[in-house]
Amino acid sequence: MGAQSSDESSGKLQPQAVTPRPTVAHRIVSGVLGVLAVLVILGNVTLLLTTMYGERSVPWSDVPLRFRLCEYGLRAVAVAVGVIVFFAALFIRRGFWKRGTVFAAVASILAIANPSVNRWMQRQFAGDSYTLTAQERDLRVVVYDSPNGEDSVSDSRPLGWQGPTATTNGRTGHAIQTVRNSAGMELVLVPAGVFAMGRSESLQQLYDTYPVIARNAKDAEFKALVASEQPQHEVRITKPFYMGICNVTIAQFEAFVDETGYQTIPESDGAGGSGYTEGDAQIFDQKPEFTWRFTGFPQQSDSPVVNITWHDANAYCDWLSKVEGRPYRLPTSAEFEYACRAGTTTRFSCGDSIEGLPKVANVADLAYFSLFGKLTPESVIRIKATGAMVDANDGYAFTAPVGKFPPNAFGLCEMHGNAATWCTDWYSPDDYARGITEDPQGPPAGTARIVRGGSWQFYPAFCRSASRFIYSPSRRESFIGMRVVCAANGD
Repeated sequence: MGAQSSDESSGKLQPQAVTPRPTVAHRIVSGVLGVLAVLVILGNVTLLLTTMYGERSVPWSDVPLRFRLCEYGLRAVAVAVGVIVFFAALFIRRGFWKRGTVFAAVASILAIANPSVNRWMQRQFAGDSYTLTAQERDLRVVVYDSPNGEDSVSDSRPLGWQGPTATTNGRTGHAIQTVRNSAGMELVLVPAGVFAMGRSESLQQLYDTYPVIARNAKDAEFKALVASEQPQHEVRITKPFYMGICNVTIAQFEAFVDETGYQTIPESDGAGGSGYTEGDAQIFDQKPEFTWRFTGFPQQSDSPVVNITWHDANAYCDWLSKVEGRPYRLPTSAEFEYACRAGTTTRFSCGDSIEGLPKVANVADLAYFSLFGKLTPESVIRIKATGAMVDANDGYAFTAPVGKFPPNAFGLCEMHGNAATWCTDWYSPDDYARGITEDPQGPPAGTARIVRGGSWQFYPAFCRSASRFIYSPSRRESFIGMRVVCAANGD
């Protein structure tokens, strides 16, 4: 009879409300939700305070109000989610499963929708023609003005690189602005500017520093090529341009092949490309089975595409131009060196010594030389002294996935090594002596195209910013790939 009481005025028995008794399950679930609620509330309050008052390259007060409001909104809704979860825990703790479940469901919906709504708000604030500024890039999520005119929201880190987001080049004051096109390719805006193109040191100084270059210079053609790095001369890049942060990957090239049915020249002529055969007396050789699809060594979808000719690289650019509605092409030799130097005047963008190369590029190192047999401490010292090897092991005897190495001051990855890239220019041994100082394009005709950048197979001494290589346009090598550029103004 405990569930009823007597009404003295009427003498009738009245029902009493029954309070649910919490079970062990109620206590466990409510405890977990309670802890989660506290963590959500404290975590988001801490993030907001850190964003506002923590150490930043740009003061929080200088970030435009619209983006500060987005951040406030994101954190406020997240804190509200924590509060709702806390109430859900209280209800469940008292035995009210249904009420607690409803509150938990509401919290889940808000938690899922909050980031998407916040990104949508940023897009609305940005507008269709919005261009990112250095201050706004300091936010964790930013809006980009993409090359095809469509805004997109993305993390600003290069693909595969897990380091911090770059904001401003402290040396030049240039704000690094990246974009992502519809092919999933990330590009960085390279500013217009002036640089010293070519090599400053004499040929003899180069030979003395890197005996491996002197040894290869016994070949007259190679000697003439190295000599053509002079005279060093001032060159002006008159217009900014977008350049791929990394080389074109196998997956990106495969999308082109799948859509068009294109066959590369190494495939269509049956001669194949170059590749690796373990155990052969000549482990690197050209064989019909070697193409961009198969090189004999391990590769994956985000490895740089190689074994493509200059003609194949241009076919990819033509296709990408049609897909994007914006002209893409290979870089000129001057554009590549300018972007590779990124404001530096040293042999490499990381300094004058090859010791710094393993930090920024995949070049011939202990991993590569181990393919040729066991290395002894004495042999390492001997080979390193010639400039043919760095005394480091990046774990990649062959190509590395793109973006594995940090970018230079312009935001470009692996300009000194991984896979070299075709350039638009024909080669002439006297092209530097001709004194073209604005946007040089190379001679109008020739027999060999210029290849720039280092590679996994190149001696470190060959990976200098001023280094050039020349190959027939139909050449196919497992160390040559491509990197694209497009004009910043869409021309």
